Amino acid sequence: MHGLESIIGDWRVAAFVAAALVAFIWGAAGRVRWNLACNASGNPAMRIPERSWSYDAHDLQAFANAARHVRIGQQSALDFYVHNILKRSDICFAIALAAVTAFVCYEIAVAQRCVLFNWAALPLGAMAILYGIADVAEDLKLASILKHPQSIDRADAAAANMLTRIKITALILSVIGVAIYLVISGAEMGAEKLLGRRAVARA
Repeated sequence: MHGLESIIGDWRVAAFVAAALVAFIWGAAGRVRWNLACNASGNPAMRIPERSWSYDAHDLQAFANAARHVRIGQQSALDFYVHNILKRSDICFAIALAAVTAFVCYEIAVAQRCVLFNWAALPLGAMAILYGIADVAEDLKLASILKHPQSIDRADAAAANMLTRIKITALILSVIGVAIYLVISGAEMGAEKLLGRRAVARA
């Protein structure tokens, strides 16, 4: 009986890790497509607002105007960002990153090795959960704002920027989460450079 429970537990962990990896790859793929289009446009206003510490209604307006005139497949970069990234892959990415970080923190907290690490894991896990909530809220807020780029409200932009700051701060304070994020970002940069070189070679 104990062996069966162990197998089921291992299967659940494997399924959890596999789902997280799918979410990470999906999120990274969308970011790579966006970055390639952004680099090709040569417009600095195409910088994604959610990766900036500070932005306002004017910055979001400039971003929307620039992204509206760039194509990614059959849609504008703005539509791709709102519908493919903010409302889909980025939400899954945020949930997966928060869940994986919280899971690692939980494993550290219950491990019978170092009491100091056990206690430290609790606030780190809390920061991971806060990050996930803030990131999802930020994605939905930005998507709502950018659906009507011609009338961006200052208060809405300020609220989105506050969520961005909470997200970034919580991710950094989670320690493990930011480490995972940096690894994924490094993989994104590598894929972006590889695909960029291929595009130049074809041209």
